[in-house]
Amino acid sequence: MEAWRERVRLFLRSRKKEQLLTALLVAAILLLAFWPTKSREDTDGEETVQSVPLETEQAADINNERKNLENQLKEMLQQVEGVGMVDVAITLESTGSKTVEKDTPDSSSSSQKSGGGESEKSENRSTQEETVYLESADGTKTPYVIKETMPEVRGVLVIAQGADDPRIVAEIKEAAMALFHLEAHKIKVMKMK
Repeated sequence: MEAWRERVRLFLRSRKKEQLLTALLVAAILLLAFWPTKSREDTDGEETVQSVPLETEQAADINNERKNLENQLKEMLQQVEGVGMVDVAITLESTGSKTVEKDTPDSSSSSQKSGGGESEKSENRSTQEETVYLESADGTKTPYVIKETMPEVRGVLVIAQGADDPRIVAEIKEAAMALFHLEAHKIKVMKMK
């Protein structure tokens, strides 16, 4: 240990002041660059904990949305003459998505050192994203959602009493195509027993 301290003393005595200042400046910059801060992994961990209830809530919302779509289509088709009783099944392409607001503070610092005809400039810039949360009266925090897309309909199955008539089948397909912006091959109409 003493030998190491003696080497450092000899090194410091043999260097000029400008070299020592440059070495200290470089050491300070490296220290700032690698200083432990709240990293992106820490933030991701928090979001994962926060998103578990959101996923459960989102799955329930999607299931409710699917059932609402099925009921609306069923009620509408049963009002059409010749269709009769109807059962409807709808499959969804995706789960939809929610985009949360992110706060991106930008911080920068710069320093300039000149001496002995030499000039050094160092600049440090950092950007960190943080999710914006809404806090309710009871203290629970939920992410602030700025955009929500509903799931897309993948396919529709309609089982109708009047499906033995090709004209009724065509009308049912046209109705589903208009409502859900689907191609005809993604809609199946079958005869109810």
